Amino acid sequence: MDELKQQAKYISEFLPKITRNLRIAPLIDEVKPGLTTSQLMVLLILKEAKDTALPVGKLTQELAVSFPSVSGIVDRLHKEKLIKRFYSKQDRRLVLLKLTTTGSEIVEKLINAFEELIYAVLKEMPISEQKSISKAIENVFTFSTILSKSFPQ
Repeated sequence: MDELKQQAKYISEFLPKITRNLRIAPLIDEVKPGLTTSQLMVLLILKEAKDTALPVGKLTQELAVSFPSVSGIVDRLHKEKLIKRFYSKQDRRLVLLKLTTTGSEIVEKLINAFEELIYAVLKEMPISEQKSISKAIENVFTFSTILSKSFPQ
């Protein structure tokens, strides 16, 4: 096997392990008991949208899941008053979603809690390792962005 194929195999074996290690359910449960990782993903996507309301269809694309799956997640988040759901003024068939103030506060608390956890781990490392990990994370993000464009839509 050539070196490039070995690198691809190495990366493909580690990425799922990294994802598994980054399970943050206990952290989520500390901030907002009962919130699932799927619900958190929706909140994070809506946070990235800033003040722009997102159509439900866009959310299904972002999450790469079916409309019924997103609909159930949205229903629970709406019931918890973490998102608001409304119809587009231009096209009443289009359902739009936006974070509520409470939803924004939950997302910020989670991000801050995750940041504190990362800080606690990093502070135990030499500065050179801290910088190396930061650069590696940036590279993994860039790689994931390129990889996501290769997936079938």
